[in-house]
Amino acid sequence: SNVNYRWDERYLQANLSDMRIRVGSFTEFFGAGIMLRSYRDRAYDHDTRLTGLNVRTQISPVVVKGLYGTLPNESNPTRNDVIGGLDFATQLFGFANIGLSMTSQQIRRFDDRYSTRIAAGTRLEVITDRFDIYSEYAESKSYRRIGGERRGQAIYSFANSYLGPLTLSAGYKNYSKFDDRLNDLPSLNSSEEPLSERFNPGYDEEGLLGQVRYIPSFTTEIGLTYSEAWNSNFSIRQSDLLVEGRRDF
Repeated sequence: SNVNYRWDERYLQANLSDMRIRVGSFTEFFGAGIMLRSYRDRAYDHDTRLTGLNVRTQISPVVVKGLYGTLPNESNPTRNDVIGGLDFATQLFGFANIGLSMTSQQIRRFDDRYSTRIAAGTRLEVITDRFDIYSEYAESKSYRRIGGERRGQAIYSFANSYLGPLTLSAGYKNYSKFDDRLNDLPSLNSSEEPLSERFNPGYDEEGLLGQVRYIPSFTTEIGLTYSEAWNSNFSIRQSDLLVEGRRDF
């Protein structure tokens, strides 16, 4: 019998004092993944790992990530798409984190030419004893597409407020034509279901989430989460309600 072997991962990595350099296959994310998240999930047969160069370094007080790599084209896996990206993150005043990300993709078309997608985003995270907030905004532009030029946008924000044993949370999302496979957009619902099977997550959706959690002790927790989502013309709507409780004995 014939036995075939295939390398699942091949890479060389060097860890220096303030720098990590990796050549070969790698995964990476910028921020919360809205701008970029390359990863593998065997359970869902998802694999967007990149092959190329990945660098992470700290130029105090800024953490810099950079990448240049390829991944198989979604329509024709025998051909490769190309992506380059930079991410900058730093801390402000001891309680806030800000970040800036940029990516550029060359996506192979069926006629063996390339379309180009460029994206830029910024994020802010504030963490205190009483509340925390995470917000991210990104824009994209795709051109040389067979279907014509396209602009996309992603807005995401989530906040928690801590009032003794009570935690109040709220979230908002607004995604328009921001549905690239390397963008991992928060679903903002407890079921983690997309708004519709008719189009990719991030193509056309807006939504809100509210959550109340009561935690009187380490052994007891009660929570209620409700979310609503809709597309731009309200022809598709989604509601999600979750009530949960936990008691450890």
